Amino acid sequence: MKKVLQIKITLRGLKPLIWRRILVTDMSFAELGQVIKAVMEWDGGHLSEFQVPGVGTVCTPSMFDDEFDEGEDGTELMIGDYLKKKGDKVLYVYDFGDDWNHIVTLEKVLPKEEGRHYPVCIGGKRNSPLEDSGGLWGYEELLLIAKDKTHPEYEEKFGWREDFDSEYFDMDSINNVLKNY
Repeated sequence: MKKVLQIKITLRGLKPLIWRRILVTDMSFAELGQVIKAVMEWDGGHLSEFQVPGVGTVCTPSMFDDEFDEGEDGTELMIGDYLKKKGDKVLYVYDFGDDWNHIVTLEKVLPKEEGRHYPVCIGGKRNSPLEDSGGLWGYEELLLIAKDKTHPEYEEKFGWREDFDSEYFDMDSINNVLKNY
């Protein structure tokens, strides 16, 4: 019987919380990084890594260049070897400039359901911050600007896109992306 890991991904530092709950089969940390980017709706254009207790830095493929050559190879390590029991956690850091820290927590281990596609998002709250929004402080400032169309920076920050709704969460859209995984 293949196992499925129910994982909660929580973006650290923001209130109210931004989180996603996913079901995945055992996969490498590099693959999990791709899934996290998909469910958080990040474009993937930034460096990322995991911090794994007992291992340290686990590199994702985008990190393998001369500047970032320290750490374990995330294509070789399987998440099921480190997320074994309820409450086990790792840290996923996306975009070393903005430093989006995601707490990745194992909630349960379940049997694989025949005919169900994995990975799949089964829950979440709130829209992810916009790419390149300046980390926690920049994003909080963007939220204030987004609420005031008369703000002097509104046109620069939001004039090129539809209104940004920080509360919006579209699980169907995320799962459509994951179907191609």
